[in-house]
Amino acid sequence: MIRSLTPGGGVDRDTWGDKAYNLHRLDALGVAVPDGVVLPSDVPVPTQGTLLDALITLCGPSNDARFPVAVRSSAAGEDTDTQSLAGMFLTVLGTMSPADVVAAMERVRESGRGLRVAVILQRLVDCSFSGVAFSMDPVTFNGSSLLIAATEGRGDKLVGGEVSGESLVLARSGEIEVGESVMFTMLRPQLTALREACLTIEREWSTAVDVEWAVDATSGEVRILQSRPVVLPQPAEVELASAAAIDSLPIAVARHSKINLRRKAMTVGVPMSRAAAIVRTSRYPGSRPAFIPSVQAAGLSVVLLIPETVKGSVVREFSSTQGENVDLFIHEDRRYSIQRGPRYADMISTLDAVLAQGLVESHVAVCIVQEIYDASWTGILRSIETGYLIEIARGHFVPKGVVESSRYILDHDLVVVDREERSQEVAYRFVDGHVLQESDPVSAWPNEELVKSTVERLRPMFAITKGALEFGLIETDDHVVSPYLIDIAEADQERLPLGYGLISSGVISPGVAKGSTSLAANHIGMKAMDMHLRDCGSREVRYHNTVFLAERASTDLLPLIYQCATTSAFVFTTGSILGHVGVVLRELGISAVVIDRASWVALASTPGELVEVDALSPERTAHNRVSRIQK
Repeated sequence: MIRSLTPGGGVDRDTWGDKAYNLHRLDALGVAVPDGVVLPSDVPVPTQGTLLDALITLCGPSNDARFPVAVRSSAAGEDTDTQSLAGMFLTVLGTMSPADVVAAMERVRESGRGLRVAVILQRLVDCSFSGVAFSMDPVTFNGSSLLIAATEGRGDKLVGGEVSGESLVLARSGEIEVGESVMFTMLRPQLTALREACLTIEREWSTAVDVEWAVDATSGEVRILQSRPVVLPQPAEVELASAAAIDSLPIAVARHSKINLRRKAMTVGVPMSRAAAIVRTSRYPGSRPAFIPSVQAAGLSVVLLIPETVKGSVVREFSSTQGENVDLFIHEDRRYSIQRGPRYADMISTLDAVLAQGLVESHVAVCIVQEIYDASWTGILRSIETGYLIEIARGHFVPKGVVESSRYILDHDLVVVDREERSQEVAYRFVDGHVLQESDPVSAWPNEELVKSTVERLRPMFAITKGALEFGLIETDDHVVSPYLIDIAEADQERLPLGYGLISSGVISPGVAKGSTSLAANHIGMKAMDMHLRDCGSREVRYHNTVFLAERASTDLLPLIYQCATTSAFVFTTGSILGHVGVVLRELGISAVVIDRASWVALASTPGELVEVDALSPERTAHNRVSRIQK
């Protein structure tokens, strides 16, 4: 009637239940689990006399006929990869007489409320510490670390939510990343054993796992009390066309900044391009995507959202939509050349490649597929104290700083109070997912009405966010221009203490610095245009009191910028205040200015000079923001 959980003999998963089945598998792997037996769901609760022999075998002889046991449920469907049913059934812990154990077994079985429930009897561990461990982050789905919670004594109050205990993030290599404390210092040897047990179970079960554990107070050994697969989201494809659609996504996905941005835009009626979220897991590969690009799409942008980075970089690929012969198109119009074509054959292969990269580092991979429109103009809009600052240029990649943009400052009544209009040498366009370089773009600047109407259409976003808005302008055959929102730079929120005077006098990032000049050559290419704000998250400061001279404030400089102390500065001939480089410079507190080309060339001709960069004094003009210091 009562079956041992140790290997040997047959296992009837249906009558044993999944928790008992999992314990049997753990024991077979050599994982240290408490001795235990199972009463299958089709067997009645035994009498005291029958049970006594089992209790003596399990716990050893007892002078007072009382035995330390844990009485647990094991229902079919409990602790599976589709549902945990955690807390749904009763667990009884304590030192009990055979009569008490019979009563506890009956209560556990009754807690199934009509479901078939097997009952597990385990020898109760006299534990000094106990807790739970996940082989992945259950909120972000990141699989690079283990999440561990611990408390002194038994862990029933911890798993029941009565005490919070202490938490620790442990790298798979065994290094403590977050949460080192006195308790975890005492548990250092046990953390090693717990980590090895979690990774062994995960490897053998081919899925992320959630385990309950305890440290035996006598031996100091870690015991795994139970283990179950972490329930992962089901594969999904959701077109992000409504708030209800967004709400149907797993919460970690719905709260991602790129998804939440679309919800915000919907609430204020600001249009965005069509998009869909694709969810896949290591356990469920998913099905063929149903998203069909519209005829308006000039390509697709496929961006990995979860995990946010792979090997420290954001993953994004462009995909074709129509499979057009772009090479033929290029030969017909000599102004265009291909900067880069899609790396994969179609949308499906692009999606598969992006998601596969995510699943290397996470048990869940989520990407967003967004239609790209061949916008006539793109730009960035920011709310400032005196009104609005807008930068705009022909084609795409304005935030990357690889094209020269024109700048306009408008007051709150949308009157243009200042402008700096620059002609462009190149522009970047999209045709069927190909990035085309236009060598002789139309040089006409946007008219004032276009600038004003763009700000008016997009500014409702500032009621719910202070970040810089990246936007595009689609121009129809009859010259009607429609603005749409592309993205938002939340990192720049509340980080632009620039008034009208500083903006109009060449300041990109406010501050004062002194140092020797050094040339920093720009390397403009697709690598620079692919770089993201999050690509250079780690900082290894190497440069102090250095004033770098670079022609453009483009994203190819980001690795260098992240190595600079606040005592360094940058001087450019052209630069976007609102672009990625400007955002990072202000975040890091590194001064930066734009000066006229003749002055920049004069500085660049004699590198090593000691100069002062004043990007703070309001009375200075763009001509005297950089001055030589006499030695």
